[in-house]
Amino acid sequence: MVIPALPLWLGYWIQWHVLGPAQAISDWSQIVGLVPSILGVYLRQVFYRGILPYVGPDASIGFGVLLASSSTRIGKGAYIGPYCVLGDVDVGDDVLFGSAVSIINGARQHGTERLDIPVREQPGEWPRISIGRDSWIGDRAVVMADIGAHCVVGAGAVVTKPVPDYAIVVGNPARIVKYRNETPATRLARSS
Repeated sequence: MVIPALPLWLGYWIQWHVLGPAQAISDWSQIVGLVPSILGVYLRQVFYRGILPYVGPDASIGFGVLLASSSTRIGKGAYIGPYCVLGDVDVGDDVLFGSAVSIINGARQHGTERLDIPVREQPGEWPRISIGRDSWIGDRAVVMADIGAHCVVGAGAVVTKPVPDYAIVVGNPARIVKYRNETPATRLARSS
């Protein structure tokens, strides 16, 4: 499966040198994201393993997935569902993303204080996001902050603050509703 990826890698590296890494990863993730079926999953696996710092050997990257950073890391056993958009992120081992999950780099990507220059030209902050191992991010969630290990993020949740290990969060903005490692006794003690 390496041979079909050779022209893709070549095109990516040429564009990387001519237009820069941000434009290259954006354009080429769109191209490889449109290959359907199991062939597309394998092609994306091979392509991304050749250009990203790390992609686990059994990671699955779905149809229509777009990457915005050439420093994205995807762990072993990770599943990235169809139509996800990933910014600069470290995805841990055994992480599951539902469909159309967006991982954006913080809530302050654009300044808004000045009125004399457009928002798109104002400086912002782009923190790298980390998703801890064995976490599950539900369909259409938006993640702007780190998520710990063994977490569950409900479908449609908007994560604006870091989520601690084992937390289950839902809503907009996301709030903790319980912990996966809680027993009835610890839940009672926490609520008192």
